[in-house]
Amino acid sequence: MKEGKRNKILGLFFIFLGIVFIGISLFMTFTKPKENKESKKEEQKEEKKDEKKEEKTVTVILSPKEQEALLNKLPIATSIYAADADKYSVFQDKAVSVNDMDKNWILVNAISSIKEEERDACKAGDSDKNGLCDFTVSTEKVSEIINNNYEDKEFSLIKTVQSNLTFKCTLDKNRYICSNTGGGTITDEYDQYFKYNSSTSAVYSYIKTNKDKNYTYVYYKYAFVDFTLEDDTAKSFKLYTSSDKTKAISDDIDAKKYFDSQSKKSFDERIIDEYGSKMQEYKITFKVEDKDYKLVAVEPVK
Repeated sequence: MKEGKRNKILGLFFIFLGIVFIGISLFMTFTKPKENKESKKEEQKEEKKDEKKEEKTVTVILSPKEQEALLNKLPIATSIYAADADKYSVFQDKAVSVNDMDKNWILVNAISSIKEEERDACKAGDSDKNGLCDFTVSTEKVSEIINNNYEDKEFSLIKTVQSNLTFKCTLDKNRYICSNTGGGTITDEYDQYFKYNSSTSAVYSYIKTNKDKNYTYVYYKYAFVDFTLEDDTAKSFKLYTSSDKTKAISDDIDAKKYFDSQSKKSFDERIIDEYGSKMQEYKITFKVEDKDYKLVAVEPVK
């Protein structure tokens, strides 16, 4: 009788131990993943903090030459020679990405950037439909320039590239056959009369440049100059915050006042002095890849 009672007690004890063991096992099973999840969350938070530290934006100083080099990457329908510059300019009242930019002017910029000594001479039989040829450029060279300057992996060449009064190029298999169209080439030293003997132009004022891990952001103040011509010469002009002329920042201005040869300041400097506070600020975004600055977008800073 006593022996049976003892065995019964031992049996209950072992059952109790078994229940305790199972309970501990279940507790460990269900709490461990939770702890892992919590620790993973903490790790992810720390990683994000580290990423933010790496992506911290810093302000850098660009020399005038560096500013010009980046600004020259913009496929602006160069207003000195451009018809419909308000349509093709990247300085709009809205953000403009590379995919929104006009292919003709991207190609004009690319071909214009090829130095004369790097262009190919015309061979016998080379000519466009008008029988003209002044130089040729390989599509490989043009595509390389575009790939190095624009963040657009799906860019396709177009049949005809037209730069108003400078050159016109026609696609011929793996090259462009180009002819000069009377305006010569654009140089840095054209005089003010020549520069503004057109219906539109623009004034830029550099502000600053910011950089993070992968991108460079260049800030400019900008004014679109819309001239009224008389006998092909500027009579008056009006200033706008964007090339689509959404908002005016001046009334009509007498052009002669700004072409006063006695002034020691240039036209652009005088506009910036008098209207700089009203000019629109723009952010130009470049992606930096292997030291190449690839244009991504241009947008007004609201």
